[in-house]
Amino acid sequence: MRHALALGLTIDVQRLRQAQRGALLQRSGDGKLMPLF
Repeated sequence: MRHALALGLTIDVQRLRQAQRGALLQRSGDGKLMPLF
């Protein structure tokens, strides 16, 4: 059970990093930081 929880946490962190990366890429085209949450 702990392994499943840790795995879910890792996936959440990866999604957060991808969202931040996407927001930074969006900012370059828009001029503003648009979080993708």
